This record gives sequence, C-alpha cells and structure tokens, in this order.
Amino acid sequence: MFEWHKKEAPVFTGVTRGVGGFGFGKAAAAAAVAAPGPIPIVTDKWGFESNSLVSTGTSGSTITNSGATFSATAKTGTVALAFDGSNDYATFSGGSSTTNVSFALWIYWRGHNPAGRSYLADLRLGNASNGYWIIDSNNTMTYSINGNTETSFSFTPVNNTWEHYAFVATDGGTSKIYRNGTVVYSTASTGTNVNGNIVLGTYFGSIGGSGQYFTNAIYDNLVYHRGTLTSADITALYTSTSTFA
Repeated sequence: MFEWHKKEAPVFTGVTRGVGGFGFGKAAAAAAVAAPGPIPIVTDKWGFESNSLVSTGTSGSTITNSGATFSATAKTGTVALAFDGSNDYATFSGGSSTTNVSFALWIYWRGHNPAGRSYLADLRLGNASNGYWIIDSNNTMTYSINGNTETSFSFTPVNNTWEHYAFVATDGGTSKIYRNGTVVYSTASTGTNVNGNIVLGTYFGSIGGSGQYFTNAIYDNLVYHRGTLTSADITALYTSTSTFA
C-alpha cells in the first residue's frame, strides 16, 4: 500500500498476492488458506454411495457384507456402512502380497463394545496372527502386525461424532496412527511384512468374522492401501470434502 506523506515521496509498505488476486497486508495473508490436496491413488477405497460395496480404487475389490446396513448418516455423500456392535462385520479379499499396509477411514462411534474390544480392522486369516487394529475397553488403541507383540497407547474415542483415523505401518520403518490428520502415536515398526495373507481375509467390524469384539460404529470413505500413505496423503484424505462414490 502507498502511504502519502506531505511533501515526501510515497512509501511502499508491501503487497501480498492472495488467492484470486492481490490482497493487502496481514489480513490477506491470513486469509490465503491452501486448498485440500488431491485424494491419493490407493489400492482400495469405498464411499458406499448407491449402496455399493465395490472399491473405486485400483484393484476393484468387493466387500462381502455380513449384516452391516447402509446408513444415511454419512460423512460425505449420502450413504455410509453401519455396524451394530452385536453381529455385523464385512470382509474383503483380492490383490497381491504386501510388506507395508495403510488404512484410513471416517468413523462415527456409537458406543464401545461391552465385551472389551472393538475391531476397526482384523488382518488375520482364520487363526493366523497377521495383525489387527482395535480400540480396547480401557481407553487405549492397540495394534499388532504379523503376530508380534501388541502396541498400545492411550486413546479415547468420541461418541456420536465423525472422526478421521489412519494407520500406516512400514516394514523396517515407522508405524503411525493419525487422528483427524495429526500423528498421535509413532513407533518403530516390527513384523510389518504380512506375507500376503492380508489379501486373503481382512475383516472390518469384528475379529475374524467370529462372534465377538464387534464394532458399534459407522464407516465412511474407507481406505485400504497395500503400501505406505504419506502424511500429505493422510491430510488430503482428512481435508477432502468429496466422496469416493
């Protein structure tokens, strides 16, 4: 901006280029908020629109539903997938083996499983301990990969509120848990190589499709990726307002 002074040359105090044109001073700089990045290309993603269980990711895998219902309580779009916490779960399979694994989803908690654990995702095939990602009854989040020792940390879910969770485990690297786009736990990965079995039987909403540890929650914009999602990828998934279709 030019400040005119009597009998003096104009003094230039600075111009900030803002979104859509020129803005002036600090107010315009603060208003220039970066737009969400593009949704990353992932192996499988489900938005559940039109009551579809077919992935719109690169694999085109289909979820097999066992009791879950389509819900109009959706984070984006008009449809999400609801688990009742008593006997619902879903299964998917297909693709190739992996040494790294990533999950992300919007979740609407409706109450914790009184039996003790709520399984966000169970990577085990039958009784094989390939891994799992759960909420424990004592306000902790727990995960294990390839049958290794459980890793737990303090984590209290919020009921009746949409939250974005992500879990990224990198073979020989770092395992990270994200909540609403922010890393809330990070540790060195152990036993991340799931030996391909993850693609043979992954369960959402319960432990291995058995009669326990069901999740009472609604899932939307669910992502499974055979690889490592970056922090930028997680941010893009969290900030996106579009549905996966």
